[in-house]
Amino acid sequence: MTTFRFSPVMPHPLLSPYIAKMWVFESSGRLPALDKKLIVPNANFKLAFTCRNGLVARVGDKDFIQRENELTFTGLVNSSVMLDPREDA
Repeated sequence: MTTFRFSPVMPHPLLSPYIAKMWVFESSGRLPALDKKLIVPNANFKLAFTCRNGLVARVGDKDFIQRENELTFTGLVNSSVMLDPREDA
């Protein structure tokens, strides 16, 4: 069974005017198909940094791969995104 943790993080006070919310997501593997892994559009920009694994984001019928230790900036998206770890690790 995959275990995961989703923890809010407070940005440094100098960054707080620019960062609304920060989270750390940790998982021991892929999320089961029935679990929620959907990101609904909300008119916010997103900055993602991956470590110890990459991410695969599926938007419609297209996959976007973010490799380990990469930084990705996502602009406004008008459709839902499905996320999964790149590998079962």
